[in-house]
Amino acid sequence: MSEITTRFSCGDKVWVTRGGTIPLQGTVGLVRAEIVNSPGRAGETVFDNYKSQKSYKEEYMLVETGIRSGNVYTLGKNIFASKIECELAIAVATKP
Repeated sequence: MSEITTRFSCGDKVWVTRGGTIPLQGTVGLVRAEIVNSPGRAGETVFDNYKSQKSYKEEYMLVETGIRSGNVYTLGKNIFASKIECELAIAVATKP
């Protein structure tokens, strides 16, 4: 069995984008890591779900926005280690 190391852990303080425009600090309360590494079925050309697949995704939920029924934040998209990183991402996303 392999060990999975995520960028953030439960209890970490992070910054997220609220409404895509406002930086919000919160506490990680749920961590999900999705790893797909399937060789697929030999000769499959029609159905994508049987073809070779490889991906990695980390998702987080915050105590302050709700666990299991709150917002989901995706690493590399809308959750950051610092307020500066969060503000830069907002500036890029809202640039005309």
